[in-house]
Amino acid sequence: MAVASADHRIFLDPLCDWASQLESSGLATLLTYRGSYGTVLRVYMPGDMSLATVNCAATSSMQLFKSVFDRRAPVAKTRIEQIIGMPIGQGTAIRVLSDGLLEALTAAYKEAASGKLAT
Repeated sequence: MAVASADHRIFLDPLCDWASQLESSGLATLLTYRGSYGTVLRVYMPGDMSLATVNCAATSSMQLFKSVFDRRAPVAKTRIEQIIGMPIGQGTAIRVLSDGLLEALTAAYKEAASGKLAT
């Protein structure tokens, strides 16, 4: 992500800072890999699942994953859907950081870390 263009960095820098804070607080483990389509930052929770990934390719985005939210952070999912103005699907791409989104995602990772699984 450090080699991204200036246009991409405006979006990516806050996301990378947020992910690093999650890792520092023990809520996530970060893994970066480069694929044929670009670089991906996986923001893993225990159990090798991600509520979100950060992508840097021709365009930059954050992807949210419905099935993981449904199982691990259903309460936070509702708030995030209000913030982004649409339902979270499987791989929903976010290209604009709305006010409150990173705080709501942090709450989702905290909810997931509580270990309470939705049934």
